[in-house]
Amino acid sequence: MSLPSTRSVRGASAALTRGRRPLLLGGLLVIVAVVMVWSQSHRAAIEHARQVHHEATIAAGFELSHQIQQIESAMMAGRALFVASQAVDRDEWESFVDELKNTKGLSGTAGFGVIRRVKAGEASVFVEHMR
Repeated sequence: MSLPSTRSVRGASAALTRGRRPLLLGGLLVIVAVVMVWSQSHRAAIEHARQVHHEATIAAGFELSHQIQQIESAMMAGRALFVASQAVDRDEWESFVDELKNTKGLSGTAGFGVIRRVKAGEASVFVEHMR
């Protein structure tokens, strides 16, 4: 049995490689196509996420603006109460604030209150009265 010549080995190897080239190129084309499709869908997903975030930000801004307007209206109503009355006592103010709390959309009124100016010498009497 004789060994094949170098020339015949090269020829056989070249024949095998020529047969695999289309397969190799086809595989590379599939990989490139998959990467391109993934890249496009990734860009589309990022753009969609940006759009959703933008819309949510605008909606949150409108909601915040609406809440601020509601609280401002409640504050103006409280001012009107003081202007219309000679003296607003604690019970009247508490009744007013309770009504505001029962009004839908005025969640920011939970902290409403009033403290009149207290002179330094009257602080202890004021504190005792408030307790």
